[in-house]
Amino acid sequence: MAMWRDPLDALIADLERSGSASSASTFEMPPPMEDHCFFGEWLLARDPAKKAHLAEDPRVKRVQAYYDRLGRVLRSSEPR
Repeated sequence: MAMWRDPLDALIADLERSGSASSASTFEMPPPMEDHCFFGEWLLARDPAKKAHLAEDPRVKRVQAYYDRLGRVLRSSEPR
């Protein structure tokens, strides 16, 4: 007896095979939420001394670096 196959399974398999390897390699896990909280605190800080202190925090720098890289990737993939 022939087994019924979902046509969507074949379509999904075709899409997975046709996906470029470069698009999979560009995904990067974002920094942890704790780092984003410190980044938000840095953004909202009004006291210049506190803002300068937070700007040197490695968690804030990690989030800034992540969004800098993400921005470069997105700008490079925009149609010209």
